[in-house]
This record gives sequence, C-alpha cells and structure tokens, in this order.
Amino acid sequence: MPKRSAQGQDEWASLGERQSAARRDRLQNVPVHHETDGASQTLPVSLPRPGYGLAMMTRRQVLVLQRTVGNRALNRLLDRGNRSDDGISVQRWAFLNEEQVKPKDKSLDPGMKKLASDKLVHDYMSSDEFKKHAAGDTDYLGNLPGPVSAGTWVRFNETGTNLLGENHTQVTLKNVVPAVGSRNFIYEPFAVDDMSESPKLRAAYEKVNKGRFKELGVAQVKDKQQFGAESLFPKMGYALNLLIPYLTQNRNLDDLKEGAYTGRPLQQYLKIAWGHGKDVAATVKQRRKTAQQVPPALQELAGTYESAKADLNSFIKKLPVAGYLGDALDTPAGKDLREPLLRFSKAFVAAMLERAGADTALTDEEREALRSMDTGSQPTNEVVFSKWRNLHFSHAVRKAVERGVRYAGMGNLHLKYLLDEGLPPGSQPHDMTGKALAEFEALTKKLASSVKSP
Repeated sequence: MPKRSAQGQDEWASLGERQSAARRDRLQNVPVHHETDGASQTLPVSLPRPGYGLAMMTRRQVLVLQRTVGNRALNRLLDRGNRSDDGISVQRWAFLNEEQVKPKDKSLDPGMKKLASDKLVHDYMSSDEFKKHAAGDTDYLGNLPGPVSAGTWVRFNETGTNLLGENHTQVTLKNVVPAVGSRNFIYEPFAVDDMSESPKLRAAYEKVNKGRFKELGVAQVKDKQQFGAESLFPKMGYALNLLIPYLTQNRNLDDLKEGAYTGRPLQQYLKIAWGHGKDVAATVKQRRKTAQQVPPALQELAGTYESAKADLNSFIKKLPVAGYLGDALDTPAGKDLREPLLRFSKAFVAAMLERAGADTALTDEEREALRSMDTGSQPTNEVVFSKWRNLHFSHAVRKAVERGVRYAGMGNLHLKYLLDEGLPPGSQPHDMTGKALAEFEALTKKLASSVKSP
C-alpha cells in the first residue's frame, strides 16, 4: 500500500475498512464499556428491561448516556429496548415533543395521520412543524432512506447552511437531500468550474455524474455549476497522483478492484482527466498555429496525450462509470497499458501542479502558498493537491452561505479543515461519520422503544 495522508484515507480508503468501522454490534447480554481515548473500561450499568428503561429517559439523558458508555454500547441497549418481550419489532409512530401521537387523534389532518401510522419515527417540536412536514413544507427534517441507517430521523438547522461531513460509502448528502426534501445544495462530486470552453472535459464529467444528478433531482437543471463544491483540476491531479505507484512498481491491484472503494473514483477521474487531455491537445495545437506561448507542462501533457492516444483512447472510453480500475488493469490487455497510462498520469500531474500556482479562482496569497510547497514525489504532490482542494472547498462554502444554500456535502476531513480554518457565520457543521449521526440514531431508537400500542 502506498503511504497516504489522512486526506487520502478519507477519499480513497477501502470500502471494507469504512463499513467495518461503522457497523453496530447487535448483541445482547454483553458488558457495557466506557470508550475513552481508545481504552475500554467496564462500567456497572444495568441493562433496562425491553421497552422500559430507555423509554423513560429524556433526550438529554440519552445523549449523556451516549457520551458516557459510547456509541456501540448505547446501540446495544437501544436495540433491546426496540423489541417487545416476544422479540417482535414494535410499531413506530409520530411524536410531539417526544410524546407519542396516536393516528386516531382528531386534531390530525390526513397527511399527519399518515405519518402517525407508518413504521417510522417522526419527532416534532410543535403541532405547526408536524403539519408543515406532512404538507411537504419543510427542508430540515425527515427519515433517511437507507440503505445505511434506514429510517433514522434526522433534524438539521432550520435556517442557514448545514455542512455535512460524510463517509462517501455510508450516509451521504445523496441520502440526506431526499430525506429532508431539499434541492438547495452544493456537493463534493460536482464542479465549480466553468467548462464552457472545455467540451471534452464537460462531456466526460457529465457522463460520470449523470446518475448522481438524477438521484439528487437536478438532472433537468441547466446550470449545474451552482451545485459545485470543489474544482475538478486538483481532484483529477489528486487521483492520477494516487494511481502512479500502482503503475510504477508493478503493484498488486487488489486495492483498486471491486470490493474496495479506491478503484471506482480512480476510474471515474481517469475518464474525466482523459477528456481534459483531449481539450489540452486541441488548445495547444491552436495556440501553435497562432504563435501563442504555451506553458511547458501543458505542452508536455498535449504531446503525451497524442503519443498515448492510440493505446489508451478506446480502453478509457469503454471503462464503465460504475467500474473499478483494478479490474480493468489486471488483465493481459490491461497490463500492456500500464506504461502508456503511467506516462499520461505523470504528465497530467505535472500540468496540474503548474496550474495550481496560477489558479485564478484563488487569491494571490493562496496561489503563492501553493507555489511555495514542496513537490516532486508522490507524497509531497498529494499534500499540494489536498491543500488546493481544500482552498476551493473554503471558497465554495463561503459563497454558498452568502447566497443562502441550505446544504453542503463533503468528505469529513474537508469539513475538519473548514472547522480549523473557521466556519463562516450562518453555517453549522454535522459530522455524519460520528457524533451527529450517532445522536440521530440514538434518539430514533429511544423513541421507537417508547411506543405504546394504538
């Protein structure tokens, strides 16, 4: 495995590693542990009878318990409380200030009755909020659709911009947006860049993201740039820089195959980078005709694209958007393509590093900071690309807050960068890989355990 920064682990860690870190132990009759600083200490906590102890606790008490015994231990307690004495899951209803609302309540309109009689927890602060949600007039609360944490009741800030730090293989903005009923967002996979003069880049980008646009309900929106949260250029550079060690050292490609996460984004951003290579080759050719100056790294990228085109063009074009690059390369034909793919990747990384110091979307100080950073090796290049990406996230989030965007989704390490930098007023962070999601899940299970028969 190549040595990766924390940022790289956030973006490209294997699917198995991410899922195992998020699994909940659903075992009964086990000791309860206090999880602190990586240590585990058994505490004298009594398990409640199913459907009783946790139901008597307030929301505040549940959160305190969660901090005391840890997420996994609390989920074991809540799982027990979520079942009746015969082990059958209980029906779930709507709640008003944590008090169960029965579907036969005469004050409910038809939409409210429907919510009060389904199998999901809905927790409202007021009758007016309950009514508005039933009518589809809210954009900050709802039930996650799954498959991860399916049915969990989530509540975000009613005003301002909610910043979601996600694990890309678990609960993401793609799950939250339909849950809360909003299309007012920016999202990490979507680009802030103007691609009007880069037709091949735009075509590859739109093909890769076609499914995401549809899932988020914006496929028919003409101006998709409004949904962008970062620039394609540092992300393409980041991806191909990460690919280089697999090509130079004749490495085992299992980390890039189906069943691991890394291979899919690498395949997607290779397709987008190849589109950019086509545009660069056309641009360089035109500039030469008119005797315009061309930056050295851009000339090298254009020349490398042209020399590798015969070998790589058909291969890259046929790569499926949802596929994994390791599977495509670990074949007799794929192995023969490693050398031209390595040449293209190296030329592409060099061109992106040159572009970083001239990025007009950044401030003079930011460009100078990027130019002053060490480059020349895979690890140092990764640091530059990570910094460049985070600078774009910072600009995109601040602009989003200014124009009243409701949600911004990104990898949790990008959110941590923004927190360290200082969030703009009017924004609120939510760690959907840890604390925020754990609290949503704890409250949902706590309320489900308190349900009484209609």
